[in-house]
Amino acid sequence: MTFEEKVEHYTKQNLLAQSLHPVAYKNNPGFRKFIREFKRETGRQFAHKKKFKKKHLASRQKLYIALANQCWSPDRLANI
Repeated sequence: MTFEEKVEHYTKQNLLAQSLHPVAYKNNPGFRKFIREFKRETGRQFAHKKKFKKKHLASRQKLYIALANQCWSPDRLANI
């Protein structure tokens, strides 16, 4: 299936998958607050896609790496 055919199914998946669909950004204040803070801290931004092409892979990969770095940050883990 193409991305355009699959993207509707992502709305029923985890929030990371949902973030590829515009519905994830509506009526979701917790996620919207997280993405504002995440952008401020990492410079990376979540964004839904109408199409997902090969050129989008690098930016999505950098987003995932920034998310993993934030999750596993020694500073953040020390505060748990």
